[in-house]
Amino acid sequence: MLSLIGTYLVYSAEKKIGGSQGNPMNPSVATRSDQRAVRIFARSIYKELRSNGYSDKEVMELAGELISLLTSDVRVQNSWPASS
Repeated sequence: MLSLIGTYLVYSAEKKIGGSQGNPMNPSVATRSDQRAVRIFARSIYKELRSNGYSDKEVMELAGELISLLTSDVRVQNSWPASS
């Protein structure tokens, strides 16, 4: 699974620095191929987790934790207050 993550991180880094794919003028704009790559990456992670015996509950807990981490980062970057 780490090789999947590494491959995706390299792909993402190349796009951010204006590699052969993507929009070097605005790397935050996702192209159709970017969206497809994200779907493939997510599906690959999911299949890898399931094939290694992770339960529905464990996969959902992982997804929830990832969303929580992202929410915290976005909140800090945008100075949004935490919800009560």
